[in-house]
Amino acid sequence: MDKYNHQEKIVMHLLDMASAGTIIATLADILPAISAFLACVWMLIRIFETSTIKTSLKELFSGDIDDDNNDDNSKDNFLK
Repeated sequence: MDKYNHQEKIVMHLLDMASAGTIIATLADILPAISAFLACVWMLIRIFETSTIKTSLKELFSGDIDDDNNDDNSKDNFLK
């Protein structure tokens, strides 16, 4: 199972490099704009898949937002 996970990571890195190359080629007017759009969509999907973004979004949308509570504990909880 570890072998397949390693292969998946290699494929994902290759697709990331191809996507970045597509964006650069489109900016250089080598490829049509639709390819840049698709490459940007791919990059955004990959960015939103990262654990940092997932954790940030989960923290952002998981709790009750209480604007009236301005005590020092709210700062401490945000930083944890």
